[in-house]
Amino acid sequence: MEFSVEEEGDIQDEAALLTFSEILFHAQNTAAEGERQRSKDTGRPKHYTGNSTRTLRRHALKRKRIAGTNQTFISSWITKKPEFEGVQVEGTESPYEVSSDVMAREEESSESASDSSGDSMGENPSRSSPFEMLFSEQEEQIQKMLEDIQNGQPPCDDSPETFTDSVLNALDYKDFPALHRAREKIAASSKDKKLDVVFRSRITAMLGALNLYLDPELSYGWREASLVASKSLGQGINHARNI
Repeated sequence: MEFSVEEEGDIQDEAALLTFSEILFHAQNTAAEGERQRSKDTGRPKHYTGNSTRTLRRHALKRKRIAGTNQTFISSWITKKPEFEGVQVEGTESPYEVSSDVMAREEESSESASDSSGDSMGENPSRSSPFEMLFSEQEEQIQKMLEDIQNGQPPCDDSPETFTDSVLNALDYKDFPALHRAREKIAASSKDKKLDVVFRSRITAMLGALNLYLDPELSYGWREASLVASKSLGQGINHARNI
């Protein structure tokens, strides 16, 4: 059976919609597993190491807006405290340092999550190989994307930022509860068989992008997340901008 998709990226049957959903699930798991593996390989400490790419973009946007109003940045009033070599206060710890017990619990949790994920993949063969209904060309493109995101290289769109991008990049942790509630409603709609398949396929693409955007193990902006969802359908940048 063929993965029935029209030129504009609309899925035409239930089987193709299920395959698309499986690929999105597989893509998110692959990206998260790649992050866990890189963290383990590099021995990266489980404490604060700086802002994510998404946070840096949001801060840059806010600074640009403030600069446009000719206001003075608060950082201009702050003088860096001089550092003295050889001076170290014993008994002090970084406020972001995580205790060894907490690190051990996190590692156990991560390992158990990986094991359970592996078990579920084994029980459901379609999870590990959701490509049976794809055209060979589509399969090659999607497999290449999965390899890239596993290596920490999600697809990117280098075109100029749009107004929608600016709005989405301005979101922060205070907006996440509302986004999680929206995700629950979108997930319910994606399974509503009273809706036609074409409409549900678009809802599923939005759900896949939102899952990637909200995943705590990833730091995808909306552009990266929507482009992964689009490429999971064998589409590209233009389709991603409409998700």
